[in-house]
Amino acid sequence: AGMLPYLLIDFYSPAWKYFTEFQGVLAGVFFIAFLPAFQWRTLWQAARDGTFRLANALLVGLAVVVCGHLLITTVASTYRMLRRGCETRAVLAGRPDTAWRQELSQIKARHSVVVPTLLPRVELIHCLDRLAEQPIELRRDLALYIPKTNRTYWDMRQAGDGATPFIAPALAGIPMVDGLPEYEDIGWARVGWGYPQYQLPSGPEAPTVNIERAMAGARKNGFRELLVLHDTRNIDAIGAGCGIQRISL
Repeated sequence: AGMLPYLLIDFYSPAWKYFTEFQGVLAGVFFIAFLPAFQWRTLWQAARDGTFRLANALLVGLAVVVCGHLLITTVASTYRMLRRGCETRAVLAGRPDTAWRQELSQIKARHSVVVPTLLPRVELIHCLDRLAEQPIELRRDLALYIPKTNRTYWDMRQAGDGATPFIAPALAGIPMVDGLPEYEDIGWARVGWGYPQYQLPSGPEAPTVNIERAMAGARKNGFRELLVLHDTRNIDAIGAGCGIQRISL
């Protein structure tokens, strides 16, 4: 039910996380369910006097290995998520990511610091949050287009190699049109996360604003209005605030 993939799959592949967290848990539950009922006192006594069956010993040993490995991977995943979050907070505060331990106390104190150069990112996140506050009946007819020229959004990389995070649909609750990353932003999306099935860029190209293509894509999928999220640093012709341009389809 998942034991072999759990033990044999390449640890560096994206599928390893799935098998570790789901199939591995199922395998551990099955092993524990099939273990014969025993008490630790009788188990210890049987091991000392030599009456403990070899099959039972193998089952117990295998269950200990599986449960131990699951515990280690769970603790490691928790540590990795906490460290990655603190590294991001340190970078936002203008410090190197190696100063992530200093951010632990700020999380507990609910205090955060953002350097002025990164404030446009914070404002963009607030804009997406405000879009999510609209009634779901209104958002069903909306599609979101973020031009590649909006580098405030598309430059929000995660630490190290990796694709630009597609946070707009998650925060705004609105699907994106033409939401694939630039060639330089693809990172791990080239081989994982299901993105190879899409027509990813095959070479570098200059970022452009292609509203006509975005409108055609949104109209084809039945949306009635297109929201174009321009970079707030270059919206003199659009207006202040979030730089959202509404186009009726």
